[in-house]
Amino acid sequence: MTKSDDKRVPALRFKGFTDEWEQRKLGELVTMHARIGWQGLRKSEFITKGNFYILTGTDFKNGSIDFNKASFIGKERYDQDPHIQIKNKDILLTKDGTIGKVAYIDTLKKPATLNAGVYVIRPIYKSTINQKYLFHYLSTFRLLKYANQTATGGTIKHLNQKILVSFPIKTTSFIEEGRIADILDLINKLITLQQRKADDYFQYKTQLINTIFANKNWQIIKLRDVLSVPKEELANVTTKSQIMTVKLNLGGVINGANRDTLNLSATKYYIRHAGQFIFGKQNFFNGSMAIIPKAMDGKVTSQDVPALNINNEKINSKFLLYYLSRRNFYKHTERFATGTGSKRLHVDTLLNLKIRIPDISYQNQIVSTLTLLDKKLQLETAKLNKLKQLKHFLLQNMFI
Repeated sequence: MTKSDDKRVPALRFKGFTDEWEQRKLGELVTMHARIGWQGLRKSEFITKGNFYILTGTDFKNGSIDFNKASFIGKERYDQDPHIQIKNKDILLTKDGTIGKVAYIDTLKKPATLNAGVYVIRPIYKSTINQKYLFHYLSTFRLLKYANQTATGGTIKHLNQKILVSFPIKTTSFIEEGRIADILDLINKLITLQQRKADDYFQYKTQLINTIFANKNWQIIKLRDVLSVPKEELANVTTKSQIMTVKLNLGGVINGANRDTLNLSATKYYIRHAGQFIFGKQNFFNGSMAIIPKAMDGKVTSQDVPALNINNEKINSKFLLYYLSRRNFYKHTERFATGTGSKRLHVDTLLNLKIRIPDISYQNQIVSTLTLLDKKLQLETAKLNKLKQLKHFLLQNMFI
């Protein structure tokens, strides 16, 4: 690949291609179908084979559609709703509600019929524009920006076909378009495989944790047997950088306040220390919990985000976090939360919760195994993120 400073060609280009790109309107290159009539359709064939689907924006994921998960509808709706037939190599574009989402169809084993909530896009002639190139071009931020700027309607947005045909498309030779499509297809496949690999590790970790902590032979204790309330250390807070926040969904702790409008003088803050167990009273049952890392030692939180000392002779702090951070455990605690409006899980209530633990040596073995699995999962997730960054770079630099 080579780079170019010419504004009429992309910044990143395959060697051997030097011609300037041309700007066309989408309507000059493709036909767009939104519905079809019943003429010539064997209605019963689609009904009996389960080929009539209602698609929404949520079905458009990573540029493809899993028809096994899409909604199949029965004969009653099929008789009433507008519909359109699709086949492999079609591009689908959402036009109502969640607008501007794109998918390329290449996994159909037989034709399917859809509701009329999408446009079906096809080149006027096979040699007009590479269909896969067009899909990748429409997948960039350019179409989404254009769709949001031109959509009509109030709460439910609508992408008008008469406006959509004027969407500008930058084109090059059919061969170069094919090269661009091929490399982006390869990146998409690598992302799909890496996503699957990361998902597999996550599922394995989840199943392993659930299996380990389902042991009924461990000792039953209350959390107050291993956690204790520390002496209060009132802090003088003059800047939001002194505050730390416990994120939801097991996101750990981050530096800074979670609200820009926070009035520092209106709240009392307390110093927290590395190694303490910290949680959000309002969101413990939404995964707001963590062990304070060394980097956050000395940071402060309000009484709504208390920190507790851990008796490390009785319980491994990571073992404790693995135990409490299981979804089937912390979601269960919502029923113990009290208060009107925003419910809270108070410290005394938390300390009275019962858990099961083995001896400390076995806890350490469990933590060692799960920590290795965590590192592997982090590695695979990092690879996935790098592939996504590479795709973003290519989409930004291989088109104009």
